[in-house]
Amino acid sequence: MGYILLLRAINVGGRNRVVMAELKQQLADLGFTQVISYINSGNLIFNSTLDRHQTRHTIQNMFQDFYDFELPFALISVTDFRQEYENLPDWWFLDNFYRQNILFFLPAYFDTKPFELMEPAGERIHFGNLAVYWAVLDEMTYKRSSYVKITGDAFYKQVTIRNLNTLKKLYELSENY
Repeated sequence: MGYILLLRAINVGGRNRVVMAELKQQLADLGFTQVISYINSGNLIFNSTLDRHQTRHTIQNMFQDFYDFELPFALISVTDFRQEYENLPDWWFLDNFYRQNILFFLPAYFDTKPFELMEPAGERIHFGNLAVYWAVLDEMTYKRSSYVKITGDAFYKQVTIRNLNTLKKLYELSENY
């Protein structure tokens, strides 16, 4: 089965350094195949003969063995990822947004209340099964947006964030998994 592995808070400001070439090799050494990465922010795609639970457990153990810091991650089946992408609302793919971010849920977390409590004037929010899809129309709205407001919230630490370009590239790269 194909999986997308999204790491949280790596290679930011010199902290939590993870070399993608090394991580790709570590995953291959665990028996995962067709391991690829996209940019240096922890986006990987691979195949596994293990089920989702076993794959997650294997990766967690490897992280504990090789890294001296916590590596939270989202592990998403390629099938689920592609299905959610293909069913996003039409407005998501319009080119009139200032910024679009995807907040992928980390394991065992699905509390959208931080967004549900906001009144997003000038924002569009879609609640998917895997993530919150957030878009803002302009820079001024962004500065006072619900997204900016949640950055200090506990919710923010329970997601790993990607932008629209990364989402599109992961969709493209995952086609053969």
